[in-house]
Amino acid sequence: MKNMICSPAEARRIAMEYAGLTYDDSRCLRNVLEDGFYEIVILTPFQKYEIYVDAQTDEVTGFNTEPRLIVDEELFESVEDALRYLAA
Repeated sequence: MKNMICSPAEARRIAMEYAGLTYDDSRCLRNVLEDGFYEIVILTPFQKYEIYVDAQTDEVTGFNTEPRLIVDEELFESVEDALRYLAA
């Protein structure tokens, strides 16, 4: 076990790598350290990811997904934006 706690940016990178996501196809809505674990919530057009990363070991300790609608105000400003994303 290491002595240092990972940064929020490192926890996000670990979570995104675990989920197979890139910065271009997702948006991080929550990245909070609580009780030694980062809770990271990431949205894509099709999924919502909740990923938990141990701040001491950098290990993913929890991973949940749920389907979501393509058009979402939190990710796209309009239906047209969502369709352009899908066409790319």
